[in-house]
Amino acid sequence: MKKTLALLMALVMMSLTFALAALPSKTSSDIASVGQLIADGDENKDIGGLQIIIVEDETVDETLGEIAEATKEKTPFEFFPEDLQKAIAEKLGDDFDPKALELNEFVALDVIGYEPDKYSAVMAPFTFETEYKPDQRVFPVLGFYDNGEVEWATLGDQFLEGEVQEDGSVNITFEDALLARMDASPSIALAILSTPAAK
Repeated sequence: MKKTLALLMALVMMSLTFALAALPSKTSSDIASVGQLIADGDENKDIGGLQIIIVEDETVDETLGEIAEATKEKTPFEFFPEDLQKAIAEKLGDDFDPKALELNEFVALDVIGYEPDKYSAVMAPFTFETEYKPDQRVFPVLGFYDNGEVEWATLGDQFLEGEVQEDGSVNITFEDALLARMDASPSIALAILSTPAAK
């Protein structure tokens, strides 16, 4: 009887551990931050009043709850649309199971001072509560909200991956067309899928 009870307790703890590992976390704007933006790889290029900021957004918060609920039955990676999954899986190659990607950061964004056709791409350095390691691969995913619906998208073929820095921050590059879409969207979510850190 004691053996059976111990086994049941072990299974329950394993189940809880999986659920917590799969559960994405929201990083609030007082913890996460965005550093100085750089346009077209030129630190001296004028970006005008452009800002990408982390904000509080109840609409985005509701999506986090949906992801948490969905990850009781599947992995965070499987929450996203199949075309997005395919793009990331192809980038990862055959040596890594994309279902093992973690979702540790989930924030709401806003764009201020966007000017069309002023730059072709803008790099934004993000600092999150999670300190990513240089050996990790990170895949930023954007959610665009419109009339209660959300459409998920990668950052395009060229900038599909973010670049992890030595200090644990992540450089994320947004093409001009993507910035225009962000500027027009009432709410924007940013999710960070990543390979696990080496132990």
